[in-house]
Amino acid sequence: MNKNKLIAKIKRIAENRGLSFRDDYSGRFMFGAECIGFAGENTECAALACLIRRKTGEDFRYDNMGKSDMIYYFPSLSITKVKKQK
Repeated sequence: MNKNKLIAKIKRIAENRGLSFRDDYSGRFMFGAECIGFAGENTECAALACLIRRKTGEDFRYDNMGKSDMIYYFPSLSITKVKKQK
């Protein structure tokens, strides 16, 4: 499966589980690089991240978003964006 199809599938699954999908997350030690991730209740996010890891081999990281929400993100999965010219 190509990267864009994989990202679209992850987005669909995350949103179906009530998680907030992000395509612009820059985690710790990423130095401004952006990747995909999903945020929400920890156990739901962890279960999905582990499933993705098992099926694809993609490594993930996680950060605390405050209260009980976590974000799980995949530094190797990013969407190429075209920057708007001013």
